[in-house]
Amino acid sequence: MAKTDLVAGIDIGGTTTSFGLIDRQGNIIARSSVPTEGGIQPGRFVNLLYDRIMALMVSSSSTHRLKGFGIGAAGANSKTGIIEDPPNLSWKGKVPLASLFTSLSGLPALVTNDANAAAAGEMNYGAARRMSHFAVITIGTGIGSGVVIDGKIITGERGLAGEFGHTRAAGTTGLRRCGCGSDGCLETYTSVPGLLLTARELLDESGSSGYSGLLSTGDITGELLYQAALKRDRVAIEAYRRTGTILGTAIANLALITDPEAIILFGGMTNAGKYLFDPVMEAMNRGLLARQRGEIALLASGLDGDSAGILGAASLFRAEMRQKA
Repeated sequence: MAKTDLVAGIDIGGTTTSFGLIDRQGNIIARSSVPTEGGIQPGRFVNLLYDRIMALMVSSSSTHRLKGFGIGAAGANSKTGIIEDPPNLSWKGKVPLASLFTSLSGLPALVTNDANAAAAGEMNYGAARRMSHFAVITIGTGIGSGVVIDGKIITGERGLAGEFGHTRAAGTTGLRRCGCGSDGCLETYTSVPGLLLTARELLDESGSSGYSGLLSTGDITGELLYQAALKRDRVAIEAYRRTGTILGTAIANLALITDPEAIILFGGMTNAGKYLFDPVMEAMNRGLLARQRGEIALLASGLDGDSAGILGAASLFRAEMRQKA
């Protein structure tokens, strides 16, 4: 019986690493996740992740064959297969991620920026199908962007195009130190940790949690903040408003440069719905040219959970293998 070729799609996030086995049609045959082990050496983490992927292969079916690895990670250079000083991991220096996987498996590996992987996932399987001009903004431990112009993902000379989270946040008072070493980066205000820090600052300013009582301690999670917003908690709603306004202003600047059909927001924070999207849209439209206002769609990811990242990484791997064949 002929074996079905699968690609391991991997999305290395600052908190969680998700992975799945993807067939040629973009079906996720099996999937799992592990905490991102940023505190151990990259080589050991890759070994642990590789073992989990191979265990997933064994449990999926004996008729499957692994062809290689498509890996999305912050700070990745698709031209070299290296990630360098990723701002939301403790790994320092240059990590040859592609060669680490290849040396373990004997199989080819492609490493790309995680936001570019998400953009490829949306373009092939999600909200950006049939679009040629769009950007995906990934919101998680950090902020990234995958920018597509004329149907092509923009990578730049060093594979660093789309480091949206490390542009300067406009309209902020005081500068938050970023993991990249700079002050005032966008992701320090609009990532999940940035949102939660804003909520804590608002609590300190007001001395109370507002109406819900859910935010009476300093231990605030994204889910708790969302539940508080549903109860019309004034601190929670203001935290989303401030975060959305900063993000929407930055998106307007990106849209002025790229003139997209749509901006797609990707990540768990998008579950906040109108509490995030309304201030983002208001600030974005305020910063656009008149001809663009109301013409650029603001969309949530068309794929569930972490699917865009793992599907996109796998699809980019297959595309590279086709070019080399």
